[in-house]
Amino acid sequence: MRFNLPRPRQLARNLREVAQRRPETTEEYLEANPEAWARIAEVDPHDAADILEALGSETAVDFIDSLETEEVARILEEMNDGAAAELLQLLPENEAARLVGAMDADEAVDVLNKYDEEELPAFIEKLEPDAAVEINQLLAYPRDTAGGLMTTEVASLPMGLTAGEAIEALRRMHETLDDLAYVYVVDDAGHLSGVVSFRELVFARPGTGLD
Repeated sequence: MRFNLPRPRQLARNLREVAQRRPETTEEYLEANPEAWARIAEVDPHDAADILEALGSETAVDFIDSLETEEVARILEEMNDGAAAELLQLLPENEAARLVGAMDADEAVDVLNKYDEEELPAFIEKLEPDAAVEINQLLAYPRDTAGGLMTTEVASLPMGLTAGEAIEALRRMHETLDDLAYVYVVDDAGHLSGVVSFRELVFARPGTGLD
């Protein structure tokens, strides 16, 4: 059975309210009316985000699959940071990286701050170089969360240094290395080439190259 659809924004508000009370009913409706979901995602990413959160991350994965990258990015920006991170982590890493790269950098960092810090370097390497550099720069600032300020610091070093040379350079750059978490390796143009944890650097043989 097909229904005459109300205006997209009104439809979005109606479905958002229903989704919060009966998510399974909303899921069935959107599966039967994919054009309705497409219209909502296009014109009202805020309500689309609320709908996906109500449906749950595993169901949300199926619904974002039919959307354009830019549409999904706008929806992720409107989602709760934790919910957006959970959704991204259910996707293949390359797909998640493409979506993060399409997001506003400030919003992307808020979401990535919900990732486990040990997982971040490998994920950031999947991003396009320009997006990775911008996000890395923002990650160096304190996290804007109720949990408190981020205490870790980051540093960038050029390719070609050995581990021993890198540690000596870091000593000159930082009065203390206590809070240093990651070292970002960049090429001559300043593009990200890799990420090394400070712990890995300390325990590497002095002659090991940063390549």
